Amino acid sequence: MIVRRTCVVLALLCAADLAEAGCGWYLLVPPQGRYDEKAPFLQGIKILMDSPLSKWNHQGSYESAEVCETVRASQVRMEHSVYDKSKDHYMRLLGAKEDPKALSVQRYLTERNSANVDALIAARCVTSDDPRLR
Repeated sequence: MIVRRTCVVLALLCAADLAEAGCGWYLLVPPQGRYDEKAPFLQGIKILMDSPLSKWNHQGSYESAEVCETVRASQVRMEHSVYDKSKDHYMRLLGAKEDPKALSVQRYLTERNSANVDALIAARCVTSDDPRLR
């Protein structure tokens, strides 16, 4: 796991250097709404897909669409692993009838991790000169 994360970090650092050199692909991730603790489980944070592309979060810059998509897929897998662990922990706490505050915090973390996965799945690789970015 540490090796995989190190590889991703190195790829991102290399990509940042390439972006400064004028390379042409951006990984953009849609913004997320505010947390609604009253929403049904795993629906507490909405992905704001209707936001203009210029409002999406810049996750990285890459020399090609293929590299961009590879990084996106890697990030989805990594975030999904984090989400799975968070969800399992929340379910254990729920079953153990833990302290309501601890349960509330873990639910929030699980909702956030789930939203991160959904946002990365919805992320797009676009060319740096895409007119929607203006």
